[in-house]
Amino acid sequence: MSTTQATVTVARHHDKLVAILTQPVNAPKPTIWQVMTDHPGYADVADNLSKVEVLSGEGLGMQRRCAGPKGESWGETCDHFVEGQSFGFRVHTDAPDYPYPFAAIHGEWRIVDLDDGAGFEIEIHITPKGSWFSKLMIRLVAVPKFKSVLLTLGQGWAARMEQDTAS
Repeated sequence: MSTTQATVTVARHHDKLVAILTQPVNAPKPTIWQVMTDHPGYADVADNLSKVEVLSGEGLGMQRRCAGPKGESWGETCDHFVEGQSFGFRVHTDAPDYPYPFAAIHGEWRIVDLDDGAGFEIEIHITPKGSWFSKLMIRLVAVPKFKSVLLTLGQGWAARMEQDTAS
């Protein structure tokens, strides 16, 4: 495990929830990037995923399909890509089979320079859908869940990155 603690913030910004994980890693940036861009391997460290498969493409425009632990699934499109630095995905929340009460989700994964080395950040922007009451309930339930999912993901990825460095 990474010896440095991750930080997670979840805040309301207008009508969105913005969740940010910053995870220090004791590994070189190329190793961090290699693990971050192992899309099928993402499901091994994310509690909310059972499978991730790349359907087509590479980098900008890549299409991938994610499956949750209860069999739910959704599509995502890479809409931001800077080789060796960062990438972003837009979740297809408008698809008829999208299982969650979110009108929009966008995530960005990036390598960052930290005071004592390198690490990565994950920034997720979520727009809840439904009535004001539904949106309030989503915020109340989602904040602790997002923090937990991001912390588990950060720790799992950091361990994998550091293990790859030690090998």
